[in-house]
Amino acid sequence: MKALKSLWKDTKERFDRVEKSLVDCYIAFLREVAKVFLEQNGRVFFRENLKTSDIKYEAEKPNGTYARKRDGI
Repeated sequence: MKALKSLWKDTKERFDRVEKSLVDCYIAFLREVAKVFLEQNGRVFFRENLKTSDIKYEAEKPNGTYARKRDGI
């Protein structure tokens, strides 16, 4: 049983590092999206949601239209 507990502890630590890396990567991507729209005199809005799969963002283009995550920006 000790072997399984030790294996689980190691696995959880590795998973936590991978998860943090993925989140950091996604946040960096969102920052770049915001930077591009701000450079084009647009506005950017981020909305926090409970599930990662539901994270949405939208950016107002200079012409007044909006680009959303689901639009494939």
